[in-house]
Amino acid sequence: LSDNNPPADTATATATASASAAPQNDGPPLKLTLSTRTLLTYQSSKTSSHYQRAKSHLNDGNFEECLTVIAEEMQRLEVLTNGDEFHECLAPFQYLYGTTLLYEVEESDAMMVGGAGAGAGAAGGQEVDEDGGGVPEEQAEDLQIAWENLESARSILVKLCCKSFDQNSTKELQLDLAQIHHRLGDLQKANGNYADAIHDYRDCLRLRTQYQVTPVSPYHRTIADVQYCIGTACLLLAAEGEGSPNTAEVADGLDLNSGGDEQDLGLKATMMACASAAKKLTNEEIESWRRTSCEMYLDCGRTLGGLICQLCGVDRMYDSARRNSATHANANADADTNADADADDNAADGATHSTKLSNIRSSIALLHPKTTSTKDVNTVSDLKELLDEIQETLDASTESIRVLQDVTLLKKEAEAMAEQEDRKPAAVGVTTVG
Repeated sequence: LSDNNPPADTATATATASASAAPQNDGPPLKLTLSTRTLLTYQSSKTSSHYQRAKSHLNDGNFEECLTVIAEEMQRLEVLTNGDEFHECLAPFQYLYGTTLLYEVEESDAMMVGGAGAGAGAAGGQEVDEDGGGVPEEQAEDLQIAWENLESARSILVKLCCKSFDQNSTKELQLDLAQIHHRLGDLQKANGNYADAIHDYRDCLRLRTQYQVTPVSPYHRTIADVQYCIGTACLLLAAEGEGSPNTAEVADGLDLNSGGDEQDLGLKATMMACASAAKKLTNEEIESWRRTSCEMYLDCGRTLGGLICQLCGVDRMYDSARRNSATHANANADADTNADADADDNAADGATHSTKLSNIRSSIALLHPKTTSTKDVNTVSDLKELLDEIQETLDASTESIRVLQDVTLLKKEAEAMAEQEDRKPAAVGVTTVG
């Protein structure tokens, strides 16, 4: 660790080792006492050779090598901090360890959405199926360990942010905290805890908008990434709400009193348990989540469109940039206009969002980067492809909203007709004599 970084804490560790060789002259065993005085800070860990080597392994996809380097360094730091698990110097390695485990699970292609939860810390979740269903036990343990490390890093960063008074240092800490929230959201989404994922993603978006967006630089790829993640999590939450009632209806179709075999009874019990575990949403709630999804996909499209304009040297400001700038301390007179734009977006339906995104794609379709570098050309091409994919997702969600609106309308009409029937006076019976 470098001693050139400003110290935030000082730790002194003493390690005692006994000589393994047989004592000479039958005297007491030889002991070696090592005293090391090291300045341990959050920054000293981030700039250490161990951290950089671990990141290099992660970027190369060598997860096991990365985890090994981190584990060895964390053990050394725990000794130097006298076992303080929440010392600030551990936070960078805790984040890196947690995110590496999560990447390893994400790339295994064996995790099922809504499978085993990452323990109590990941808001519950389902148990691992003894017959091998859901997430394998080893991966469930990895997810639990990943959550514990990410949550520990988050807790340390929150405390550091409260103590930091330097503007540049605060910005770096807050953006690191935003990245931790992003990975916690990824972990919650992987476990099927979509509401918790949305909460973490929103915290990430709030911090990135506050500390990255400026009137000079209103567009950032990391902001587009989290906007897309929120849209996806909202869409998954709506889909889960649509699916749970169907599961219960199918389960009700299995008659427990019909003398079915144990397999049928077990199937019904399992399906009813799944239906009860999933949060049942009304059509209005499902429509609301889908609308939120459309809004976030549109915001993501605006951000990506702004990035393309920047790369192509076009001085064009989408309304998302103006809105983000209005949230900054140097907001100007455009704030009122931006508030009106926000209100229009919130009131708009999915079809309006789809049309707006289509207009953005049309406006940047013929743009080319201002430089001929391969990197810029590929980046612009990739961003345009992302916009095409978002358009397809937004169109599909818009159609789902339309269907939900039709179903809700029919339901209200049926309820109104039933209420009218109930209000009709009962028919008077006629008795015929003779």
